[in-house]
Amino acid sequence: MLIAVLVVYLFSLMGGSDIFLGEWLIKDSKNQFKEVIQDKERSKKAMETLDEMIRDAKNFNREAGNAEKTLEKLVKDYRSTREDFNQLFSEVQGKREASTAKVLDRIPDLKRNIPREEWAKAFKEGKQPQP
Repeated sequence: MLIAVLVVYLFSLMGGSDIFLGEWLIKDSKNQFKEVIQDKERSKKAMETLDEMIRDAKNFNREAGNAEKTLEKLVKDYRSTREDFNQLFSEVQGKREASTAKVLDRIPDLKRNIPREEWAKAFKEGKQPQP
């Protein structure tokens, strides 16, 4: 039971799963943008930026999986201390923040290649992404 509680806590720090970490949203957005961007050169640049964002999200997801394994080891190790757990949670939080910053730092690149009209068209009601 303790493992379950700690895993839930760790996932809350990490965002929970791929769904909460944005990978699915970025992939779905990529499909929506492909449909609406008219200029091939701008589309290519936007797709490259989205691919970088997806790669960042996947890297964090992979690291989060490693943190889950570390958490299991800590729970099973009777000698684990509160500081051990705090260090793990702090590392995960720091990596999540860094990953989020990388993704958000690329938004201006997208906006340079996707005019406001195409952006709005991609996210019209009824075209909302589904997990």
